[in-house]
Amino acid sequence: MKRNILTMSLISIISGCYHSSNVDIDIWVPENKAPQITIKKDIDYWNKKGYHDGACGWTLSVNVSMLPPPNSPDYIYGTEIFIEYDSNGKIITQWAAPANTYPIAIKDNLIFTDSGLEISSDGELKSTVYEKQNIIHISCPKNLDVDNSDYLRCAILSDSPLGEGRNIAYNAPCT
Repeated sequence: MKRNILTMSLISIISGCYHSSNVDIDIWVPENKAPQITIKKDIDYWNKKGYHDGACGWTLSVNVSMLPPPNSPDYIYGTEIFIEYDSNGKIITQWAAPANTYPIAIKDNLIFTDSGLEISSDGELKSTVYEKQNIIHISCPKNLDVDNSDYLRCAILSDSPLGEGRNIAYNAPCT
């Protein structure tokens, strides 16, 4: 995995097409790997190690240079999944994103998050500032093939003011 990420990063840098940067993101921690609070390992101990307990469970802060999509063998378990789907509910594109984030804009193969990240469909990422697009929330199609979640939301985002809307499914942040 590290070799593939290094190779892709070097190719991107050499070609000058796109430059990923390392960023700290949060990922969800599975229940069976969640920190155990004890007298010796209290909440402060775990916070210093990058773990944070929230309303929907533990997250872990990790430093990454890429966020490979869910259909990639290098996918980082615990990230959010953003899905573009067609009018029949068929998945077109998938992106991985930090835990507890949501999409604010889309352009070509890039999706922009409320946490200030630009993520390509290949998983390349960089910190950025991007203006939130007009987001129209809609009902998710019943035939959309995604895990059943109480937080699943669907919305239409547009590439440009005159661009055609694109259907995006994502999990709303946990509060």
